[in-house]
Amino acid sequence: MKSILNIGWLTEAHAEPVQQMELTQDSMSISAVPMAHGAGHSSFDYMRLALKMDLIQVVHHFTPGLPGHWLPMAEVVGKSSEPQFLVREFFSGKSLLHDRQLDKKLHDGLAGSTFHLFEQIDLQVWLNSGKDVEMAMLKMDISTLYSLMGEATAQTLLLGLRLGKGQVTSLQRVPPEISRLLHSSFPKHLSGGLRRLHAQAKVLEYLVTLTEHFVEGKGNRRDNIKTQVVRELREELQRLEGSLPNLEEFARSYGVSVRTLNEQFKREYRQSLYSFIAEERLKAAHTALTHSRQAIKVIAVQLGFSDVSSFSKAFTKCFGYPPGSLRRDREF
Repeated sequence: MKSILNIGWLTEAHAEPVQQMELTQDSMSISAVPMAHGAGHSSFDYMRLALKMDLIQVVHHFTPGLPGHWLPMAEVVGKSSEPQFLVREFFSGKSLLHDRQLDKKLHDGLAGSTFHLFEQIDLQVWLNSGKDVEMAMLKMDISTLYSLMGEATAQTLLLGLRLGKGQVTSLQRVPPEISRLLHSSFPKHLSGGLRRLHAQAKVLEYLVTLTEHFVEGKGNRRDNIKTQVVRELREELQRLEGSLPNLEEFARSYGVSVRTLNEQFKREYRQSLYSFIAEERLKAAHTALTHSRQAIKVIAVQLGFSDVSSFSKAFTKCFGYPPGSLRRDREF
């Protein structure tokens, strides 16, 4: 079976790829992936493992102090004579994935891991420059997945990942301890065949624990989100910046409804998700007003408020004084 995966690096919006790579070698390392001028630097590492599995690691280091803008980074185009199973695991940073075949956009990174089942793929990847990005991709023929765990188990895993009934792209919540297995697949202290053997072992361990999580624990996750997962969600919400997150996407990544997610969060913290997110955004606004020169209107827009008036009303209700009073008390 022939499988081709091309990666093209983009430097600016609507740009053509400045470098194209077809993954046909056993390994490849590039220490200077193209980025927009002044944005930072990146690296690319690729290994072909046994059973025709491809493992890729990409790291993007953004220039310190760079605003958190969305930058076009790469396009991934693939074609195969049989379906391919592709995983994208983020260990830091945020990504916006545009599936140009479906004309569908997904926010992954902190929002979850992305899984694909395709014979043809056409993706464009945008990265947020507010934080360094590190991610890994794992790709294999569907026949390889069937061979490793048996067709019945493999099909159950795909259904657990919501890759079935015409669904070719899925965003799912994967526990950090499982994601870290792919992160550790590229050891810096090993080289040659030993490095590839280590990577192979980690990939197999990843597939086993991923299957245990989405097959064995599926019923429990649907009935009740564990306390540790809700705490992880709360920590992620505290790290998010900008406008309000899409709670539908968060809920789908856990395989539940927004209502269930909100009820479990409220049970744990005696506060609804919506109230918690609103408070966190207003705390961020208070910090910005105190420590920056940003206009109040700009801060309001960044937080997702439709206008300054509604922002001022919410801020005053939360803190007992209007946002403008912080600026009147300061001298620049």
